[in-house]
Amino acid sequence: MSKLFQILAAAFAILGAATGATRAEPTWSLVTSQTIDTRGDVAGIALATAPRGTAIRLAAREGSVTMRAVVVTLGSGKVHLEERSIVLKKGERTRPILLGAIEEPIRSVEIVLAPGGEGKVTLEVWALRSTQQAPAAAAGTPVGDPGNADPGKTSSIDDDARRAAEQVARRQTLDAATQRAAEARRRAEEAIRRADDLSARARELHKYKAPKEVIGNAPASQQPAGTSTRGTTGPGQSNAEAQSAEAAARRAADLEVADAAARRAAEEAARLHKSAEIAMREASDLQAEARRAAEDGERKSVATRDDARRMAKEEADRRAADNAAKKQAEAELAHRAEEARRRTEAASQAKSEQAKPPAKANKVGSRSDKREDTPDSKIFIPPVLPGGGIVISGQVKKQSGGHVSGIPVDRTAATPKIAVSETRGSPPDAVARVGYSYALETLDACVAEKSCTPVPVFFGTDRNETTAQGRTSFGTERAGRVQLGRVFVTVPSRNRVAGELNVPGWTDWVRGTPEGGDPKRHFTIPRSGVTLFDSEAELIAAVKEHVASGIGTHKDHAFVYVHGYRTPWEFAAMRTAQIAYDLSPDDAPFGTPFLYSWPSQGATADYITDLDHSRIAIPHLTGFLRMVAERTGASHIHVIAHSMGNFPVIHALAKLAEEMPAKSFSEVVLAAPDVEKKEFEDVASGLVKIAKGVTLYASSSDIALLVSRLLRRDKPRAGDAKEPPGPALVAGIDTVDISRLSTGFMSYLSWNHDKYADSPVLLNDISTLFRTGDRRAPPNERNIRFRLQQAPAIQARFWRYED
Repeated sequence: MSKLFQILAAAFAILGAATGATRAEPTWSLVTSQTIDTRGDVAGIALATAPRGTAIRLAAREGSVTMRAVVVTLGSGKVHLEERSIVLKKGERTRPILLGAIEEPIRSVEIVLAPGGEGKVTLEVWALRSTQQAPAAAAGTPVGDPGNADPGKTSSIDDDARRAAEQVARRQTLDAATQRAAEARRRAEEAIRRADDLSARARELHKYKAPKEVIGNAPASQQPAGTSTRGTTGPGQSNAEAQSAEAAARRAADLEVADAAARRAAEEAARLHKSAEIAMREASDLQAEARRAAEDGERKSVATRDDARRMAKEEADRRAADNAAKKQAEAELAHRAEEARRRTEAASQAKSEQAKPPAKANKVGSRSDKREDTPDSKIFIPPVLPGGGIVISGQVKKQSGGHVSGIPVDRTAATPKIAVSETRGSPPDAVARVGYSYALETLDACVAEKSCTPVPVFFGTDRNETTAQGRTSFGTERAGRVQLGRVFVTVPSRNRVAGELNVPGWTDWVRGTPEGGDPKRHFTIPRSGVTLFDSEAELIAAVKEHVASGIGTHKDHAFVYVHGYRTPWEFAAMRTAQIAYDLSPDDAPFGTPFLYSWPSQGATADYITDLDHSRIAIPHLTGFLRMVAERTGASHIHVIAHSMGNFPVIHALAKLAEEMPAKSFSEVVLAAPDVEKKEFEDVASGLVKIAKGVTLYASSSDIALLVSRLLRRDKPRAGDAKEPPGPALVAGIDTVDISRLSTGFMSYLSWNHDKYADSPVLLNDISTLFRTGDRRAPPNERNIRFRLQQAPAIQARFWRYED
């Protein structure tokens, strides 16, 4: 029995060693320190590893911050939300944020910031963990209460060095865990062997002793032949035999108990052996994970340094180019002014020598001494200078940060329709004032005050040409051909948030708003803001002139916007300008914006008519997309389609996929596609072939798609995420369910159908897609609110916005 107890004690000791059941006093350990910008909405704190802990604390090393909530994502997928107002100043810390009773890996920490942040703050993340599982302490990182940490000392430690030390400590801890697991496995195997030996011995004793003692106690008739019974009839002998039989029975029972105990010990040892194997596998997985994290961290640090060097070099080159352009512009301006002055003097001298006026013509105040300001007087056309600057009234208007701080002149737009003066000897830049194809003077006020930004939009349309508010426009009838042109749309730069498209309303008459809107408060199209081209060559020349002018950001990008149902031409042009302006991080349009406008009726009751017109526009749109992709010279061509506009877009791209090289387009964004789901799935393979990336935004709260579904006898739409059957899922297309994305009450007035353009979240996502080019990241890496979802029934995945 003592041996049995020894075996059981050894087994429980092995179990404790295998599972690491040692008591350790928990302590606070510094996980990371990171500087974040408090002027945004959400900030994420990157963790180089996935540290374990039962609670965390945040401490402000530098600066101050006001937080509305803290979101902690654990390794098991559980998300802990600490929703309360937290104000941290320099040197202060939060109270413990409890995560659970069991230590789990901490994958990420996100902070929801309160509005009105003043700048940057350096935050430290501390985790509460056991002493044995505190790699920070093993690596020399400060361990203890974060409130006792010395900010002056910790601030002097480089973040990269701290993360590297944590990686080394984690690997050391994992190596120790692996050794303990191997020792536990060895002890478990020894316990199994000892248990097997004990069980075998018990069985041998039972078979050897039990039969002999039981035979001696059996009746004479049951004993084997030849067995003597003499001397066994006396009372003393009978008592001795009974006692001997009773002792034999007790020993047999003890052997059976020992045998059962040995079996139990063997089972326990086998279980411990299995636990040890599991522990070793977990240790191996953790070690591999730590190794991968270390490699990823090293790659990211190298990439970050390379990006910083590249950006610094680009900034230095840009400044050098600006300075050179400025000097060249000033020199050219001085040269032009001197040349004009010299020619004017020469012409005046020649004229005075040839003319012989009467003496009375030389009187003071005569007509020849008066300056005439008639329509035939000469003016000086502002020349375009190198670097994109222009000359207006003898001053150079510079451009900064990718946008023009003066009047945005494009040579194609600013070329005057004039009759050259027939006066001999006149300066070559002196022309008669007749009128420009684009009246720049109408924008002087808001551009000078920087309260509006003109955005050029190049368009193609098969609508009929009309006149609206004294300028060229396009109506609701089909023209049978594609008309090419450019329209300037003014975007108000002040008192406007991303996603707003401000147009004059019925209350603006109180403010005395002029016809067409106030450029300081509304999106407007000036009277002479539309220029028509006679051929593709003219449009391509104007596009290249615009790219060379330096107006806007990301000039190697271009995107084509195709509107949906119930959209007039003017609204489509304004929407294109709004998207271009909001996609850019600066006060300037993104790339070169294009609009294709098919003849939508602009009325709710004309759904069927709009559907027919969108189908007829497919050949025209196909040619327009091919022209933009092949002739504009842009390196990255993107497409944004909305609602019913998705119908001609997907068919046009599917056609181009058969005729053009693969991946001719960069990113294709399908916003709320009003296309039958089955039809969309049939042509989706062409989209995946022709584009490097395709993103579909679907919603179950889209009222317009709900009405469309009812009109189609409950046939699901590709942009409808209502379940069943759920959103459209196609291999190679990233589908994002934005049903829970709230864009305010005004969104419902537009049937909750325009989230792609009036939600800052989606505008930021589209901007990230366009700007990253070939380095596409899955939606959950671009936005922490996009959560990965699985659809086991069809072996596919999609993403859902979670607020």
